[in-house]
This record gives sequence, C-alpha cells and structure tokens, in this order.
Amino acid sequence: MAELDALAHGLAIVRELTPRTSDYVASRGERLSARIVAAALTKAGRRAQFVDGPDVIRTNGQFGGACPDLRLPRAAGGFRRVLGKRAREARDAGRVLRYVASVTRRRVEVGLQAVESTSPFAALNGTDNQVAFTTMRYQTNPLVITGPGAGPAVTAAGVLNDILALAAS
Repeated sequence: MAELDALAHGLAIVRELTPRTSDYVASRGERLSARIVAAALTKAGRRAQFVDGPDVIRTNGQFGGACPDLRLPRAAGGFRRVLGKRAREARDAGRVLRYVASVTRRRVEVGLQAVESTSPFAALNGTDNQVAFTTMRYQTNPLVITGPGAGPAVTAAGVLNDILALAAS
C-alpha cells in the first residue's frame, strides 16, 4: 500500500495521469482483488493460491489499450487448427464460442464453450463482462448483469489469477 500511497502523492504533485500510470493503478487494483479472492477462498476451506498476472501474461505494451500477446510459437499451429475447427463447428450449429465459468456449491468449471446464439453470453462484445444467475427464483429466466470490463490486459490478468486460484482448489 505504501507504493500506491507514494503514487497518489506523486500524481497530486504533477496533476497528470498518463495512460501508463492509469494502467499501473488499474493493474494494482486487479492484483489486489485477486489476492482478496484467493484469501476468501482459502478462508472458506478451498485450496487457493494467488498468482500474479504479470508473471504469466505478457501484453503488447500499448499503454491505455494493451492486449494480451497471444502470439504462439510454430509448435502451436495444431492448437490454432483445433480452435479454428471448434469455431467452425459452433458456427455451423448456430452457436458461438465464449469463455464461460460455471460455479455451484460443489464445482467450478471454466473453459471455452459453444453457447446458443440466443444465449445472453452470445451477445457479448469486446471486453464486456457478464454474470448470469440461475437460482431457484431465476430458473427459467436467469438474472443477467452485463457491463464493461477493465480492458483486455487487466481483465486477462485478473481472470487468469482467479482461474489459476480456483483450479488449484
């Protein structure tokens, strides 16, 4: 926290927030929330471990609009073919591919899924995030909350932290 305090003091002096500094502040918030999620899961009796996003994700370095660097080595050509095939199969079936997390009392699943084109998840664009609650009260018509995400780089780092922590539990 001393680091953020010093940053806030410096910003108050220069009275300027550059894209680089803005990304820095946002990433610290995402990283802090990942620590909180890991601690909450541990306290709830789940195995969880904080993994710092920058240790496992690289971005293209464009401050204010960075994207995860998804360039794959040549050996990953097979992965590209498989992913392309899954996308074509989903499209042919009237579906789209989306990363979906499903959380119940007993299980957490995260992965790429083909969702119906009528699903609320199919309508997501860009960096939008969405949570759909299917409960006893919302069984036939889930409660859906959609809103803007933090951006590709910050969201990717935060989501990966959460996924790795959940996978370790």
